[in-house]
Amino acid sequence: MFRDKRTCEAEFFAADIFADGGRLGELEGGLDVVYAGAFFHLFDLPEQEQIAERVAGLLKAETGVMMLGRNVDGGSYTTTSGGRFVQHDKQSWQALWKEVGRATGSQWDVWVEEREVEGVRQMCFCVTRK
Repeated sequence: MFRDKRTCEAEFFAADIFADGGRLGELEGGLDVVYAGAFFHLFDLPEQEQIAERVAGLLKAETGVMMLGRNVDGGSYTTTSGGRFVQHDKQSWQALWKEVGRATGSQWDVWVEEREVEGVRQMCFCVTRK
C-alpha cells in the first residue's frame, strides 16, 4: 500500500474476529500490540464485548501488551436494519475493559483522550495489560 514491501515486516490479512481457529487462532496469546482504529463502533455492545475479549486473548499474557486505536466518540445510533451501535466515551470504554478483565481474569489500564478533529468527536485509546 505504501510501496514499502521491502522494508515493512508487517503481515496484513483479512479475518473474522468472531470465528474460532483460522489465522487469528494461530495468533492466540502471541501478540504484543493490536491496532483497532475505527472498528469497535461498527458493532453493538455484546459484540464489542466479544471482540474485546478476543483481543485480550490474542495478546500475550504479559504486563505491558496493548491495544490502541481510535473511534468516533460518544453516544449510540440505530441502523436502518434496527441494529444499535455504541460509540464509547471515556467512562463507557473504561467500563467495557473492566468487564473484559472480570470475564478473562485479567486487569487493564485504560487511557483515553477525547478530541475534536475537523468537527468530529474522536476517542483515542490505549488499553494496556497490568
